[in-house]
Amino acid sequence: MCTKPKNNKKEKTVDEEGPKEAGTSAGKPYRRSSDTANTGTDRDSVLSAIETLHAELYKTKQEICIRIETDSTSKVEEYQAAAATNAMAIKELELAITANSDAVTSHKSEIKYPSMQLSKLSEKSINLEGQFKRQNLRIA
Repeated sequence: MCTKPKNNKKEKTVDEEGPKEAGTSAGKPYRRSSDTANTGTDRDSVLSAIETLHAELYKTKQEICIRIETDSTSKVEEYQAAAATNAMAIKELELAITANSDAVTSHKSEIKYPSMQLSKLSEKSINLEGQFKRQNLRIA
């Protein structure tokens, strides 16, 4: 992501003003290459300014990349710690659920016997009510 850019400098030795016609062009006198010698130093200063800006831009880019990598590394470590904490909590919850499930199962088996006793007593009560009705006895 953060790499050093390629050097794309192009050396230009020929005047870049395009073709020149003999005489004047739009009221301007004809320029010779000796007249553009002054422009060459301007180009050099512009190119050096561009190189300086390019170097500053590259330095700033590197600083931003380092900051991003540092921030992302700290965030990753933070999320990993949170994930580890969550994993421990999940294991504790699973153990608690298993214990509760075991308790519910044991309570079901404990309730089974009294439930059977209750159904037997209900049947006996119904039978007794039937006998009392046949004998015309009432329970007060």
